[in-house]
Amino acid sequence: MKIHLPAANKFLRQTNYLYSITLFLIFQSISFAQTIGVNLQTPPPYQMRIEDMWNLVLINQGEATDVYLHGTAIEQTSGLIVDVTTSVFNLPRGSKRIRSADVGTVTVNQSNKNYNSVINRLSALPNGSYEICVEVINAYNSDVIGIGCIQHEVLNLSQVTLLYPEDNSALNLFDEEDETDESFSENQRGIEKKDIRRGMVIAKPGSISTNMRIANSSMIFSWLPPTPVPQNVFINYRIKIVEMYEGQSPYDAMQSNPMFFNANGIFTTSIVYPIASRPFNPDRRYAWQVEAYADENLLASSEIFSFGFNSTSLRSINDSKRSMLNIIRASNDLIDELPSGLGNNLSEPDKITSVNSLVFKKTAFDLIEKTNYHQRYFPEAEETKAIQFGLSGELFWETANRKGFGSDKKPGYGYAQLTPSVSLYGIPFGLNVLLSTENSSERQNINSVSFFYNLEAGKEMIQNKIESEGEENVPGLMKFFSYFNSFGIGVNYPSYTPLTMQGAPVSGLSFEFNPGWFYIATALQQNQRPIINSAFRRDLYAGRIGVGKKDDSHFFFTGIYSKDQANSITVDSLNRTLTPNTNYVLGIDSRLNLFEDKLTVEGEISGALLTRDNRDPDLINEDIPQFVRNIFQPKISSQVDYAYSFKSSFNNSESNTKVTAGVKMIGPGYKTHGNPSLRNDRFEVEGKIDQKFHQRQISVVASMKYYRDNLINSKLFTTTTIAPGIQLGLRFKNYPSLNLSYNPNFLSNDATDPLKKIDFKNHLFTAATGYNFKFSEFNLSSNVFYMFNKAKSLDTLSGYTVNSFNINENFSFKFPLNIGLGFGMTFMNFLSNKNQITNLDGSVGYTFFEQWNNTLGITYSVEKDNNNKTGFYFNSSYGLSDNVSIDLRVERNVYSDLILSSNDFNEIIARTSVRVSF
Repeated sequence: MKIHLPAANKFLRQTNYLYSITLFLIFQSISFAQTIGVNLQTPPPYQMRIEDMWNLVLINQGEATDVYLHGTAIEQTSGLIVDVTTSVFNLPRGSKRIRSADVGTVTVNQSNKNYNSVINRLSALPNGSYEICVEVINAYNSDVIGIGCIQHEVLNLSQVTLLYPEDNSALNLFDEEDETDESFSENQRGIEKKDIRRGMVIAKPGSISTNMRIANSSMIFSWLPPTPVPQNVFINYRIKIVEMYEGQSPYDAMQSNPMFFNANGIFTTSIVYPIASRPFNPDRRYAWQVEAYADENLLASSEIFSFGFNSTSLRSINDSKRSMLNIIRASNDLIDELPSGLGNNLSEPDKITSVNSLVFKKTAFDLIEKTNYHQRYFPEAEETKAIQFGLSGELFWETANRKGFGSDKKPGYGYAQLTPSVSLYGIPFGLNVLLSTENSSERQNINSVSFFYNLEAGKEMIQNKIESEGEENVPGLMKFFSYFNSFGIGVNYPSYTPLTMQGAPVSGLSFEFNPGWFYIATALQQNQRPIINSAFRRDLYAGRIGVGKKDDSHFFFTGIYSKDQANSITVDSLNRTLTPNTNYVLGIDSRLNLFEDKLTVEGEISGALLTRDNRDPDLINEDIPQFVRNIFQPKISSQVDYAYSFKSSFNNSESNTKVTAGVKMIGPGYKTHGNPSLRNDRFEVEGKIDQKFHQRQISVVASMKYYRDNLINSKLFTTTTIAPGIQLGLRFKNYPSLNLSYNPNFLSNDATDPLKKIDFKNHLFTAATGYNFKFSEFNLSSNVFYMFNKAKSLDTLSGYTVNSFNINENFSFKFPLNIGLGFGMTFMNFLSNKNQITNLDGSVGYTFFEQWNNTLGITYSVEKDNNNKTGFYFNSSYGLSDNVSIDLRVERNVYSDLILSSNDFNEIIARTSVRVSF
């Protein structure tokens, strides 16, 4: 035994040594595994995108080491939805905030086959209740050395759908045919022919009172809710309304202009415009949008619609037409004086076959005055010059002792809108200048300058040249410029197609050139200016090329590229929604006109890739073709989708029949910076029949819309909307006119759980009638308007009923006196709470010396048992000459809140404008 003791002791010592090393390594491993703390940052409410997984804080209590991250999203009922892994990166000692840009290339390892489309096209998670986990893995031995998990609910909601006022609508009591009916007297039309002849439009007193009363009455705004609504969450809405400057698109106005009116905390899908707020200006257009919130979290927003109170703004028509008349007057006799080399030596890509191929169709101005204005109103110049100048514009200023209720507009503001024009040897150019004191560094630019080729004037001059001297004498330079559908330098609003480019401003160069069968267009460069913590600088480049005419048969290719400059601004660390985007859009559109343009068939298909944060790492996903990855370099925040539309229309003027039918699909991941408010995740089928009978005195319009969402199973349920419509118009001579319209909307989803079921019905009915009574000493224009709007839902909070009617009477005497009276009532019922608003107004107008128009009026509005407002106004307009007119308006409004007297106010508003035309 003693002989073996030394060997045994030696063995025990070695065993203890190895055991100690093993324990040491185990403890070290355990100790090291516990040194990485993982703190996932909560994503935005009801959203979860792939890049949000890498928004976390790592706490390394040990030494710096190389790691990579492994993330999983497990839905409560569907199981694993996505499994992703980052590249290896070095994690230093201490606390480090990780952003998606820090983790390198991201690989999608696997995803749930039922939701492949959602992951691949949206880079986001479908609806559901999730456990989101991120593991920190040692790059050397693949050990998990840290883990963090959060619970999160995802709800992909549809957009809010706007109902009334409809997009691009005119809220008047009669349509354009009324305004141009020969039975109307000059007083009733409010325009004298001699005013048109001298290039100025001076409204007769009381002539715009009908539309003004609509603007001052209790207007109703209504919309459909987003779906699906989260359980146990109360949705509240915010409505935004901005006043548009002439030439602005609704989208640009919403981004640039201060709020004319905004209100939040609205719990129903309708609002009656408050009587405490400033009345709308009947000569202006407005853009409006609705946003849906859960508490203070934005869930969904609507498209941007526009509305006004005149189907045709006579003043704006005459402003643009007046500029054209001045140019034509300066140019028509100068064509023959073109310098040598600028005449007919230019090549003719396409022969002028008819006047109609060069000249616009009739405008509303042509309906006002149909004679040859050039020969009748502008005598031939005694001396012609190679260069002629013209100027039209408006200077406006408003001041008040307080801001308007619900408005962000300053008490005092003004603007100058000028359009100088120049004719260079018969080629008309113009300059649009808008300078406003409302311009703010916190919003996009209102101020703008653009140099443009005056397309209308150019075509009008060619028409006159053809009529007077024949087509063969049209100079080549004039023909060359006639091939431009548009040309501008400065702020432009290029319009390609709704799926690619429409409404977005571009500061730089924009033109469309269409000589004969060849078509090319481009637009560049700045689309958005940088605003600290609000917007990155965005550059946009767009182009089109193809064959055919834009408004005729054609085949075009379209491409758009835009990119936000990530270093153009600083972003607050708490701002998680503002990221620099990159956007690609490629599209093809075509149109075919058949049977002498009676039948039109058109279609479009486009694809778009939007990278939500162009600082993010690249994405490796085997489901994405390699050539796509090589060209577009998708990131982990990239979403890709496509859209298409097909439309056919039949228009037979002989039978007064118009029939249109179309289908449209916009994928949920489809986004274009050329039309940022475009609604996506929508499949739509639409049909419409417009038939006139009995010499166009009877008009019947029937329409049907069907649309649904959840095209790739990204939402819990599919929501379907059916919107039929019927309109009837009766217009018999010597009888009252009548317009009836019924437009219901039925919204429902396919949920089987009663708690998640949606069944929303909205009924909208309007009726308008009017007649002009002629008596020996005066004429009486009488108009009545009625609206009924009722919403009903399984959710009683969304139900309401609104009844509204207005009566307007306008007396026009043989001597220059007008008397206007108006009365309106609105009845509201919401959650058994009944309310009533009454509006009264009256005005007296008189014209002195045939050119000094004055109107004195009073308005009174009362919301039963809540508040009331009394207003007085005086309006005076005077034509200083054939080229200058001045308008002055002063009003005083006294408001009393019967519930909270601290809301009472007494405001005085004065506004003046000067319009010129030379």
